[in-house]
Amino acid sequence: MKVFFVSVLLASIFACNHTVSSAQNGGKDADVEVFDKNKEYPLRSHHHNIRSLEMFKKFQTFNEKKMRGEGIAKNEPFVYVDNQDSIIFVRISSDPDSVLCYHHEGDYWVNEIYSHMGNRWVPVLKNGYSANKTVSATRFIRYIQGDSIIEYCTTYIDEFIQNRILVKKENAIMNITIEDDSNRILSFEAIKTIINKAVDMNKFPKNGNNVKLPKVRCYKYDYVVDNGEFIILNRSMNEYSRCKETSLGVFGTQPGLEKFIKCYYETDKDFIDYIRKKYF
Repeated sequence: MKVFFVSVLLASIFACNHTVSSAQNGGKDADVEVFDKNKEYPLRSHHHNIRSLEMFKKFQTFNEKKMRGEGIAKNEPFVYVDNQDSIIFVRISSDPDSVLCYHHEGDYWVNEIYSHMGNRWVPVLKNGYSANKTVSATRFIRYIQGDSIIEYCTTYIDEFIQNRILVKKENAIMNITIEDDSNRILSFEAIKTIINKAVDMNKFPKNGNNVKLPKVRCYKYDYVVDNGEFIILNRSMNEYSRCKETSLGVFGTQPGLEKFIKCYYETDKDFIDYIRKKYF
């Protein structure tokens, strides 16, 4: 039933940009955890299973939809892949000491990445902190099923956290910004409920859980490849972002949207005019 629910959900998610309000219930908050700056949140990386690099096979890139390495490794960077059935390890040749781990959780492949960030995609909190003024880091928990990827992005700025949810499909991306001050860490069930609410106010899982949902703002982006670049288009808001394609292909743009650079008419006039003419 969970697989069917998420499949229907993702198929209908990319209809529009909109804002939805929170749904409040009484009782215990079953699907969130209040962030504790003194608590360690370890990665579920299974690093004890990593074998030596000689056990890995070389490929040009890694296909997350099919969970396998693809192509003959001819160009830098490429990837090393070690498939151990329920666990897959991926190393990028330009940084072979950094290992990505994919493992099964229920019906999903789960990949968790923790990285330091500092760019315009990181939200500014109400207290005035931003990644440009203080140290920040982002944890990505990525749930992969077929051609759909759900990314739960938690940005840590001092003792505060900010949550985003990205839903990535073949030609579209939904960016859900969670407008909430309670420093929550959401469970996957709560994440799915928020996505579902963003799609249709009337679709909530009838599971009896008491879930307090924050206010969320949803943005829909078209996702295209043009002249060796990955382009994100928000047609309703007339926004554009770009990321140059590397030898790693789509895999090289993951995780999140941090590798995409937002374009502005003052500095990218020719590119924006070209995109408008071709895709609008």
